[in-house]
Amino acid sequence: ELRIYFIALLLVTIVGTITYVLITHNFNTIGRYLTISVDSRSLQERLLYYKDAIPLILKYPFGMGYMGYSYIQPQIQTGIYQAAYVHNDYLQLILDIGIIPTIIFGVAMAKSIISKNNSKSLKLFLLTIALHILLDFELQFLIIFLILVISLDIWSGKEFEFEVSKMVVIVTGSIFIAIYLYFALTTFFHYIEKDEISAKMYPIYTEANIQIADKYMKIEDLINANKIASKILETNKELGMAHNIKAYYYLNNNNWNLMAQSKKRHLDINKYDINEYENYVLMLSQAIEYYAKNDEMEKAMEYVKQVVEVPSIIEKVKSSTSNIAYELKEVPNFELKENVQKYILTMKGVLEND
Repeated sequence: ELRIYFIALLLVTIVGTITYVLITHNFNTIGRYLTISVDSRSLQERLLYYKDAIPLILKYPFGMGYMGYSYIQPQIQTGIYQAAYVHNDYLQLILDIGIIPTIIFGVAMAKSIISKNNSKSLKLFLLTIALHILLDFELQFLIIFLILVISLDIWSGKEFEFEVSKMVVIVTGSIFIAIYLYFALTTFFHYIEKDEISAKMYPIYTEANIQIADKYMKIEDLINANKIASKILETNKELGMAHNIKAYYYLNNNNWNLMAQSKKRHLDINKYDINEYENYVLMLSQAIEYYAKNDEMEKAMEYVKQVVEVPSIIEKVKSSTSNIAYELKEVPNFELKENVQKYILTMKGVLEND
């Protein structure tokens, strides 16, 4: 009867997943399990994730907090990819909460797999999870994590009893539930694209502020977009989009020095977007033209130098790019458009004749 129950449950899960994907076309949640592949490119991409992420362990031994990796990742990547998670839950735990908690988690997993208190089927389940999270991020799905927790060996070891009054339990529990519901509502408003409400409830909610800033940029409201970008950068200096918004704001106000600084910071973060290097050259050309018209040639030459430096910036990124990057689906492009290359050569000539 138990086998029949599990077979029925499995069939319902599979049918439900397929139905969900057919209706929503969303492979990013439960539909993800329909896209599992051992494709060599997929494996190479994961290896590149690991190669780029491992040095962060030494830099952040106590972790970067939840989703911290997703903001740092564009700066440390040595190929073109977008990954909110590193596709290895052990490595992800280290990046999120640090080395020591991850070791404790690993010990708990190993202890439960060899524990006499767990059945063979439960041990097999835990071993399967333990191995599979080496190549994926199942634990980022809360339901998988909770199932794993209740499957661990919690029966062995010493027992401790704490005497706490019923009132303390009720009050403490109520506070935690209230906090949970508040932030659940905050993220819900973000989910239904009511980001203004979400940001009012939680002013430093980066994802909501990103959407608000993007809305302002689409209607070319640079003043309000800049305000939101400044707000984001107060708590998250690793977001390239915010630096880019500020660059365009400064460009619009002829503040050429801050424009160049903000755009350079944007390129440090989004270093594989060749179009942004071309935009940078265009922005610098406007600074050169502005100062040339005002007969301030010394200041104009400062931006001529920055234009001439662009190929060396690109070359530096190219030299740091992993060989694996050229085996992936999206190969890095370091070739500027012909008209941009010609402009850079012209500015190089101006600099040499100065």
